[in-house]
Amino acid sequence: MSLARNVVFALALGAPFAAVGLAPVAHAETPASAAEGFVGLPAPSARAEGEPVDVYFALWSASGPTQGLVAKATSTSGTVGAVTEAAPGLYRVVFQPGARGPATVVVKGKDPVTKRPLEASVAIEVGARRGAVAVGVAPSSLVLGRDVDARISVDGAGLALRMRTSAGTLGDPTLVPASGAFEVKLAAPADRPPRIAIVAVSDARDPLATASHLALPMSGAIDFPIKGEPGASVVLEISGEKFGPVVIGGDGRGRVPVVVPPGVGTATRISVKDGSETRDSIDLKIPEAKRLLLYPLPAALPADGREVPLQVVVVKPDGSPDLDAKPVFTVSGGNVTAAVAAGAGVHRATWKLPTTGSTANVSVSLGSPLQTDALDVALAVPMPASLTVSSSPETVGAGTEFRVVVGGLDAAGKPTELGEPVVDFDGATSLSSGREGLSTSRDGASWAFVAKAAEAGRVRATAHWKVPSSPNAPALVTLVPDRYQVANDGAARVEVLAVAVDAAGLPVADRKITLSVEGGGGRFEPAEVTTRGDGTARSTYIAGKDAAYVGARATSADLSQVVVLGQFPVGKAPVKPPPHPAPAVAGLIPSLVVPRTGEGAEMSAVVSPVQRVTLAVEGVAAPGATVVLVASAVDGTGKPLAAFVPTLTASGGTLSPPEVGADGTVKAILSIPADFEGAIDVEAAAGGRTAKVVVGDDDASDAWGAPAALVPAPVPAPTPVAEVAPVPAPEVEPPREPRPPREPSDHPWVRARGNAVFGTYRYAQSPSAEPGPVLPSTLAVGGEGGGAPATPIGAEGDLRLWLDPVGVPYVGVHGQLRGAAYAISSQAFSNSADDALWNGSIDLVGRYPFELAGGQYWAGAKVGYQYGDFLTFLGDLEPGSTIEFLGLPVSGLGIGPEIGADIGPVHVIAAYTLGLARGSQPYSNGFDFEAGWAPVDHLFLSAGVTTVVRDAILTGADSGLDRGAIQDSSLAVKVGLGVSL
Repeated sequence: MSLARNVVFALALGAPFAAVGLAPVAHAETPASAAEGFVGLPAPSARAEGEPVDVYFALWSASGPTQGLVAKATSTSGTVGAVTEAAPGLYRVVFQPGARGPATVVVKGKDPVTKRPLEASVAIEVGARRGAVAVGVAPSSLVLGRDVDARISVDGAGLALRMRTSAGTLGDPTLVPASGAFEVKLAAPADRPPRIAIVAVSDARDPLATASHLALPMSGAIDFPIKGEPGASVVLEISGEKFGPVVIGGDGRGRVPVVVPPGVGTATRISVKDGSETRDSIDLKIPEAKRLLLYPLPAALPADGREVPLQVVVVKPDGSPDLDAKPVFTVSGGNVTAAVAAGAGVHRATWKLPTTGSTANVSVSLGSPLQTDALDVALAVPMPASLTVSSSPETVGAGTEFRVVVGGLDAAGKPTELGEPVVDFDGATSLSSGREGLSTSRDGASWAFVAKAAEAGRVRATAHWKVPSSPNAPALVTLVPDRYQVANDGAARVEVLAVAVDAAGLPVADRKITLSVEGGGGRFEPAEVTTRGDGTARSTYIAGKDAAYVGARATSADLSQVVVLGQFPVGKAPVKPPPHPAPAVAGLIPSLVVPRTGEGAEMSAVVSPVQRVTLAVEGVAAPGATVVLVASAVDGTGKPLAAFVPTLTASGGTLSPPEVGADGTVKAILSIPADFEGAIDVEAAAGGRTAKVVVGDDDASDAWGAPAALVPAPVPAPTPVAEVAPVPAPEVEPPREPRPPREPSDHPWVRARGNAVFGTYRYAQSPSAEPGPVLPSTLAVGGEGGGAPATPIGAEGDLRLWLDPVGVPYVGVHGQLRGAAYAISSQAFSNSADDALWNGSIDLVGRYPFELAGGQYWAGAKVGYQYGDFLTFLGDLEPGSTIEFLGLPVSGLGIGPEIGADIGPVHVIAAYTLGLARGSQPYSNGFDFEAGWAPVDHLFLSAGVTTVVRDAILTGADSGLDRGAIQDSSLAVKVGLGVSL
């Protein structure tokens, strides 16, 4: 798979390398003499509510990596998954970013051996969310001939934009520091016919995935010429607005100042002469305006046959989306599908890129020259799918000549003739001043680089491919070190390549990259580099003296990436550092150590679709027993590669003939002799990758600390499998399904809260001519003639449950119960009385969820049962009478609309309820508002208000007579605490 495709899919699946915000990552440092340790390793920055990030922790003791940790992860924002063991002593937590800002992932557990409590943390800076940019405009419309310009605002982009407009002229973007958004001036056209200005905007780092648009109405203001009877008074009516009157001159002509909105072609002429009015329709003669615009494309795309989306937005003359348009795409190279409506006036097609050529033209049309838009795109030389590197001879002596052969293979496994390799040497010099300072010659489909070894020291050749630089903005900057472990002696050196590539994996030249170190006391020389024409630049990491896991970070503008180096005494790195977070780049920069004569081969590099080999042992190893060995060669997603069948070898015992599955998985039985003592080394090798386990010796330390395995000589790579980002995991890690993207229905599925309630209560009753025993007299509490209102104090419980977990995101249940104690007084009696009233409801709620500008919203309606008490009293108001207060229960049907929103840690819910007694008679109106804020995950503080106004007529249950009317109103203010899941 080519670097271009790898990087595109690594970006799409969330390889966390392009991030906003560059705060340093805090991590623990453990001295080399420490017998045990538990630390968090430096982590990449992350995208807000975007792709997941792998966060790693290392645990070890004096005897080596500690396995079997059982721990729990938490985070200060966002969400975290389970703690899983990725490799011996290396534990991984998948962090899903939340809101923008600093976040900390904390892991707590117990050491599986000593049972001591463990705690470690990793700080992560969460930046802007990845996705389509948000675009707005002020003012919301222009009048040509009066207004000069509009201000376009763009949020969610990087530090470079790609913009297009169908009308007017766009200025240079200006960054607004307070908001991090851009402002761009759109200068109005000089001519005045009304039209729609379509503006399409994208993040220049990845225009294909981030484009958005707006349609800006531009009305036309002119003095419209008219004819009529001299002396007549004329008015023009356009879209319901009247302009004039203007008196026609003696020559029968006049001009009426008008403003014509887009999409309007006629006006009504109203003429009045001598008290007589006439009306007719006139053609405003508005010329047709362009109403379609292609979304921005990258300045260059690789000519490698990949598929890319083409999008055009089409509007009607009035600016509304044209959902029924039939745009037709044409391309000058490759193939393009028919357009399909994608909503909001956007129509989409798929372009299969050509494999030859230097430029291509993309056009789209509605069938006329005016309704046509076109773009030219440069076709760049693609990167190869893989590289092979070898040396001849395989070992070199002091001052001897040797040759490094580099080959490039395309996606079909065939030698590529496009571009050429570049080789950087350490410990050797070129023999001539040829290309890149080396003597080169073509050797079939490979390139041979002739160099001379130095008298002493390590000889290393690092290859990367040279193709013309991309004109696109970089989407990734990262570091590729020649090794990931270094001695903490203050002098050891690691050669590092800084790399900048665009979203398609093409190299980006002239990009300044700052190199920094987090922990360990080391440094980069130089600390700032500028990429060459092949998108790379060289630097050197000089080790410090602290024993630590070092974060080597590359930063360029708003892009950042970190690589972890293990800086410990030679051979004593407690846990192997995690894999490179951008394997697509690391895999296409293979490094080859050419051993000195008499030394063993340290590494012979080859890049193939195999990202790792898994090797598992089933059963208990003991003398006389058998165990089953299972091995697979897998790509970066954990999918087995049938074309690469692992070879199994064992240092002892007897291996049965292997059984090969359809997916290339190998099974074999290892028989252990009854008199066998010690340990058996088992190795699986395939596609230039190996995996080792030790069978029969639990104390074997080289299971985790063994030197890097030898990689076989270069072999041709077959056609890669499906284009999925190859994010390699350590050897014992099981495949992990990626977290699905956030859907519009992804609100919390349950909220439960308890509230303290306080407020006011007013009540009035008016008896009829025959009041009966319940309403014998007029009585008021609060309001005119009623004195002060009651001041209830009580509590409320509220539960809202959605059926998302069972796959029904549109239906939920809401229940509420509120009780409050009232101290009731009135001018009608001298002593106050205490009472407690109850209100409750249970509703079935339906909603339509949607996402807008990064928030989750919903609108819906509810229907259900509601119950409430009215305050009533028995007796009369004569002196000496006994008054008894009681609650009169009234129940009925409650219906009404609801709306809600979840915006980061804040949520709001508003609802209106109409109460219907007996299911049809209105008797109450209620409004409920709740706002909540979650300072930590799953726990929120809430505040709200509920108002209810009720009015009911009471009739005797036996007589059926009208006994009077009762009215009340309540205002309840609520504060409380809740839990959400």
